Amino acid sequence: MSSSKTSTKTHEPTASPKFLTAGLKPADIAALTRKTAEVVKAHPSYPQNPALQTCVTSWIAAGDSIDHDEQDLKNANSLATQALAKRIVHVGDWKRETKRVLAEIDRLAAGSPTEVKAWGFDLSTRISAPPTSDPPAELRVLYKRDLSLVIKWKPVPGSRGYSLQIGDGTPQGWGPIIQCPAANYTPVGLTPGQHLTIRVAVQRKSGLSAWSDALSAVAR
Repeated sequence: MSSSKTSTKTHEPTASPKFLTAGLKPADIAALTRKTAEVVKAHPSYPQNPALQTCVTSWIAAGDSIDHDEQDLKNANSLATQALAKRIVHVGDWKRETKRVLAEIDRLAAGSPTEVKAWGFDLSTRISAPPTSDPPAELRVLYKRDLSLVIKWKPVPGSRGYSLQIGDGTPQGWGPIIQCPAANYTPVGLTPGQHLTIRVAVQRKSGLSAWSDALSAVAR
């Protein structure tokens, strides 16, 4: 009777190289990669292994790229910070110059929406007037050389025009409302010696203001 033996072959565990980079900065990764690569290149078998040589070359390039990317990010952040600072200054300059341009257009337009639009601006682009129901100020009458009568008042910035009424001095004697785009009006059809009263209101985005105090005048 013969006996048989079963032989069991044991294998040594395969070593697996590890390269721990957790927590390292990009510059440290690049430096560690190059340092380790130099050790690998010094191995006697390295010159006879083209595949490993190709891998090591690419490995070093990848490590360097990480470091270069980090520098690019730092430079970009620095440039972005500088650009943001410049933009804040430039926005301030633009707002200041915008106010100057709109104020000059408003002055030349004498409060007339039509004139403002002729300059290429819509009413929404103008500087908003503070909310108020005050009527126009400085209502007055001037006479030209031909003795014709001209009604004027102080322009109101941000107005949408004016409403004017001419009456005979009695509470019920006001005539129809006259729409005036500018801060002046020249009535027609008056007779010399005719007594009249005048009042004006400003048209704003919020509506019509209160009427001014009535001004008395006599046609010449």
